[in-house]
Amino acid sequence: MYLKRILPLALALLLGSAAGARAERAELAVDRDSSLFLDLNSGTLIIQTWAEEKVELEAWGDDALALDLRKRGRRVTGTVAGTYGHPVEADIEVRIPEWMAIEIEGRDLDCEIEGAGSEVEIRVLGGDLLVTGGRGRIKIRSVHGAVTLQGATGEIDIRCANEDIRLRDVEGTILVESVHGDIRLEGGHVSSAELITTSGDILYDGSI
Repeated sequence: MYLKRILPLALALLLGSAAGARAERAELAVDRDSSLFLDLNSGTLIIQTWAEEKVELEAWGDDALALDLRKRGRRVTGTVAGTYGHPVEADIEVRIPEWMAIEIEGRDLDCEIEGAGSEVEIRVLGGDLLVTGGRGRIKIRSVHGAVTLQGATGEIDIRCANEDIRLRDVEGTILVESVHGDIRLEGGHVSSAELITTSGDILYDGSI
């Protein structure tokens, strides 16, 4: 099933804050040539774009949280950990400029990105992923989560071991591989497409 956990992400964040979960917030002004790298553990992540030239990071959790948002050259790095730096589960919301490239690493992380306007790279062990937008190089790796990408343009490279992959209204070149899941390509216009699955089905409804 696609996005079996993605759809309730916004509700989960709302309920978490309303239920008195501990909240932390950090923000950082950024330059036009900056990119964002998020190194996270588990929980939920929502990334939205806005008109501000800064990154804002908010997190909620049952335990005390330590947020770290800093510049390292042209890269902005963000982490959410426990008080003493140990891995922690948290509900996280990030706002970034539309032009900013995004890179995410996570363990068990349900992730939703809305309105990405630049390159996107995601590497997770588990968790469902929903990405809307993205331009240039789009690279996604997931072992145990379903992946949905829609409205992206560029070089698309997605590999998922155990769940389904769905692409909607994408443009560019596509390389998609799933071991045990289905692959669906719906709409859009691609210059080349390589769709590979070992034990799933492939549905293609687009133009080349």
